[in-house]
Amino acid sequence: MGAGPAELAKALKMNLKAGTAKMLDRNTGEDVTAQFLETEQAKRTLRRKSVQDQAKEAEVQDLYTVFYRLLSLETHGHNETPAEKAEASALCATHLQGIGAISRGIGQACVCWLIGRQWPDNESLRDLLGLNG
Repeated sequence: MGAGPAELAKALKMNLKAGTAKMLDRNTGEDVTAQFLETEQAKRTLRRKSVQDQAKEAEVQDLYTVFYRLLSLETHGHNETPAEKAEASALCATHLQGIGAISRGIGQACVCWLIGRQWPDNESLRDLLGLNG
């Protein structure tokens, strides 16, 4: 099962457990949610690999940390609201550095594509971002 269907199954199971969805028997119209949740099919949920695990497997964890991890904090609700202007400017500087890294990576990809019709490899991105030493 791919990531899409797995996520749909996970969402359905969560809604069934929370009571915001229910399963009905087609013939009788009876609520069979509890029985369904006890079946092996409902208990067997495939856990998809995290982005971090995929990055580790592909040996690009350093690129993951620069591009994804740092800039996805707010998306996942892990941000802090700065209390003072000094904190706000420090947070802004961090975000701008991440945006700059993404811009440099995109620029490198564009140059590689225009010159040689190929994408940059991970090592050239690491060199560009100063991650190799």
